[in-house]
Amino acid sequence: MIKQTSIFLLIVLLSACNPMLKPSTNVNIRKYPDSKAELLGTAEEGEKYTLLAKTSFADTLNFKNGEKPSSPWYLIETKDGVDGWIFGYFTDKIRKPEEVQTVQKSLFLNDWVKLSPLSLKDTIRRESVKNMRKETLQLSFSTAPSFPYPQATIPGKQNKLGIVGADYDRNVGKVLYALRFLPITTAVEERYFLPSGLLLCMIIQESSGLPFLPNSLDDGGIGLCHMQPSIASEFGLVCFEKATMHRDEEFGRKLRDLVEKNREYPFSLFQADERFNPLLNLDAAGRMMATYMAAGANPAYGGPLRSAVARYSGKYNFKHYWESLIIYMSLLHDTSFLNKAEAMFNFENSITLKEYLLAWQAYHQDYLQLEEYKKQKQFLPENAPIVMETYYRHMVK
Repeated sequence: MIKQTSIFLLIVLLSACNPMLKPSTNVNIRKYPDSKAELLGTAEEGEKYTLLAKTSFADTLNFKNGEKPSSPWYLIETKDGVDGWIFGYFTDKIRKPEEVQTVQKSLFLNDWVKLSPLSLKDTIRRESVKNMRKETLQLSFSTAPSFPYPQATIPGKQNKLGIVGADYDRNVGKVLYALRFLPITTAVEERYFLPSGLLLCMIIQESSGLPFLPNSLDDGGIGLCHMQPSIASEFGLVCFEKATMHRDEEFGRKLRDLVEKNREYPFSLFQADERFNPLLNLDAAGRMMATYMAAGANPAYGGPLRSAVARYSGKYNFKHYWESLIIYMSLLHDTSFLNKAEAMFNFENSITLKEYLLAWQAYHQDYLQLEEYKKQKQFLPENAPIVMETYYRHMVK
């Protein structure tokens, strides 16, 4: 990945000059340049390590005594051949730093993630959401090739639960996978006057941004925003084998087999079950949330936004689901988090995150008719002002 050079890093501990730090002989080595990333091991005081790279951005760590040192991170290789990141504050005697490859910070992701809700003045000539559950999109889809750049390395590991791993790695992975669909979620939110970023957070929570990930219960749910067959049918989507039950484990197993056989052929999955189509799935999810919001507030959950989320997630899962949406919304508004996520991607891949996301945007436009979708008629939930007030008060931190 990076050509090894004869650059060495001498680790020293600063506990002697900072009495609030416990005496130690170790410095944590992290999988990625962040203090919350997975711990790979420790670097010992006085040892020399091969120095591979440094970040162009400085991170700030909060110590217990209130001190907030800022420093770049350094990528080192241990004697065991493990590559990991250490915080530069705990280093000394870095030789020939001009020879060290810098992991560049890019502002592209912060420009890409513009979560700007529409204002009420943008709602002229919109239709009411009443009686639009089975609204039909006037779109025709052509044969779609495999998704672009399937070989890209993104933090976290995939299993039947989605993206798993250490908390930081998992969150970065979920966000980066979900951001591939930001152009679609933005268009859907604008069509149904939904809070900006809501559908993106639902994708992160539901499928980790993996469009072909079945519900972990294997009960028939599928899609970027997981939908059961009965709900999908209610909102106008055609399911595999025209299934209409709410939960069906036998059908769920068939669905997983379908995915395994056709994972490399997206269009085959699109034709078999419309929930696999990111645009159709997200439009139905947007219509669902708009319809639920228009229904008003359930006193058990609060205003129309919280009530809509509760109806979507189920009353027993609501508390955890709502809290997760708040966490993901905060990450999407966190400039430092986005910068580091982008630096991690660029370091791990031969392409930049900008190239990766723009390739996905082109795919949406060429094969999912995104530009034609934006011309569809727009709707306005009856409780839109109250929903936006809740969004600003509780979701945007």
